[in-house]
Amino acid sequence: MRHIAISLLLAMLAAPALASEGGCSSSGLAPAVSALAQQTNATRAARGQAQLRVDAKLSQVAQRHACDLARRQVVSHRDSKGRKPMARVKSAGFRACFSAENVAQGTKSAGGTVKAWQGSAGHARNQQDPRAKSMGFGVAQGADGRLYWVGLYAARCAVQEARAAAGKVQPFRW
Repeated sequence: MRHIAISLLLAMLAAPALASEGGCSSSGLAPAVSALAQQTNATRAARGQAQLRVDAKLSQVAQRHACDLARRQVVSHRDSKGRKPMARVKSAGFRACFSAENVAQGTKSAGGTVKAWQGSAGHARNQQDPRAKSMGFGVAQGADGRLYWVGLYAARCAVQEARAAAGKVQPFRW
C-alpha cells in the first residue's frame, strides 16, 4: 500500500509539469488522477483481480495523451503524430509486452469515468486484464471545457528481459 501511495504522489507531481507543456490545462485535476487509480484497483479487487501499481512513465504517457486529446478536442487512441498506445508507451522507455488504453470524454468525475468504462465491455476488459501489472492515468481540460481522460494498463517484458540478461534469448526489438 505504501508503494502505491508513493507512486500516486510521483504521478500527481509529474502531471502539472507535463500539462504546462503546450498550454494543456490539468490544474487542480491531480486528485482526479489519484481517484482513478484508487477506483480502478477497487474495481479490480471486487472482481478478484490483482491490484495494479501506478507507474510514473505510464502516468506521463497518459497525461501527455490527455493533453493532446484536449488540445485537439477529439477522443482517439492515436495521438497527433498518429501513434497508437503501445508506440507511445515504448517511446517513453517502458518496455511493454502488453498494453491497453481507455479514453473518455464527457464524464465529469473519476468515479463517473470508471463507471462508464466498466459499462463498456471493451473498456472493462482493458481495466480487468490479468496481464496488466501497472497503470497510469491522465486527465486534461480542453478549451471546450470538457475533461479528457486516459487510462493505460501495461506489463513490462520482465521474463523476456531476464532471459536476455542470462544470454538465453535475444531481447525484443521494437
